[in-house]
Amino acid sequence: MSDINIHGIFPTPVFEKHLDRVFTKKEIDFVEKQKHKCVKNLGNTYTEDKYVLNKKSLKHIKNFIEHSCNEYLINVLNPKKSIQLYITQSWINYTNKQGYHKPHTHQNSFISGVFYFKANKINDKITFYKNEHPFIANQPKKFNVFNSTSWWVSVKPAQLLMFPSSLMHGVDLKEDGNERISLAFNTFLKGSLGHNDDLNELIL
Repeated sequence: MSDINIHGIFPTPVFEKHLDRVFTKKEIDFVEKQKHKCVKNLGNTYTEDKYVLNKKSLKHIKNFIEHSCNEYLINVLNPKKSIQLYITQSWINYTNKQGYHKPHTHQNSFISGVFYFKANKINDKITFYKNEHPFIANQPKKFNVFNSTSWWVSVKPAQLLMFPSSLMHGVDLKEDGNERISLAFNTFLKGSLGHNDDLNELIL
């Protein structure tokens, strides 16, 4: 009897990388100070400032994220022409017990990301949702990446996740008492896309 092969065609990339150092006092102080300058959201709060990565206190965090954006391009898109991802908006989310982030996508963005300042790697996670609805309702004996309509990833401090902005994601109701602090950001493309002969050239 021959072996079975199941090929994962057109997978959705979720890029993961870790900042290989402890946070500086300046970075921690900045993040703590922003708690008092927040807007209330449905299940959490987020900073009034929607461009926090432009602040000097987060200069090195921004450099790390920008370098990661370049790695995402090289390893995922592998573009023939010279294009780059640049950060558009960035803000900090604060989530405490009984808090949550409702499932959502990010408009006017190509790749979005989340960088964690505080998180409990045992209890904290981000959940991604399959965009298309299945034609058949199935109750599997065991969930896998093929039969699931959602999939969660554990998160911890200094962890960066990047994914297509169209991928729906959220945070389930937080039952434990630890504070979760994450920096979210959006990006867009700059450079030459498509090809003149294919009538789809776009120069940004």
